[in-house]
Amino acid sequence: MLNRPPATLPLSELSPGLSAILVELRAPRRIALRLAELGLTPSTELRVLCAQRGQPLLLAVRDSRLALDRELADSVMVRVSGEEGFPSRNRHGRGRRR
Repeated sequence: MLNRPPATLPLSELSPGLSAILVELRAPRRIALRLAELGLTPSTELRVLCAQRGQPLLLAVRDSRLALDRELADSVMVRVSGEEGFPSRNRHGRGRRR
């Protein structure tokens, strides 16, 4: 069995309630610097609080709340932390299929 590093995915793909570790910012330098000023730096843990379709993502980052639009969240690469694993969607787009 190989020990592969955990895969990364865009922040925009996380479901509410999931926690993740920021791995990389794939945004233009000016935007990446602004996100770093707001607390989004590599190895930072964050949690998705709200992720409704067509709305910005609401995140808990450090001791703050931060809203990111979907396009920007696509450029934030994260690794899901804990045992949750990657979000899976059932045919209705909500939660895990059991």
